[in-house]
Amino acid sequence: MAHLNYKFFYILILLAMVACNAPDVASNYVLTQDKYVKVLTDCYLAESAIILNLKPNKDSTYYFQVLKEHQISTAQFDSTVAYYARHPKLLKTVYKNVLNNLNAHNANYQKK
Repeated sequence: MAHLNYKFFYILILLAMVACNAPDVASNYVLTQDKYVKVLTDCYLAESAIILNLKPNKDSTYYFQVLKEHQISTAQFDSTVAYYARHPKLLKTVYKNVLNNLNAHNANYQKK
């Protein structure tokens, strides 16, 4: 089970490494910061649910379900990962916002 969680992040790291050789172009295929924050937040919530055994489907297909729910393709997600990997200041802002979202989600959960 734990290896599936790492598989997703190994793929992200691999894409980031490949992105270093790609041209620096922000196209319509790259998600906006706000959209990317929402997708990453949901990916981390999905991972938490998998770890806590709250989701019946415990494989990486749930990550693809997150993409489907946000109506983005894997190619668009891959392009976004590559773009933000080449822009660490933007990526830092994205992850700061993801962390804020996760903290807010946790605070709402704690109230229940």
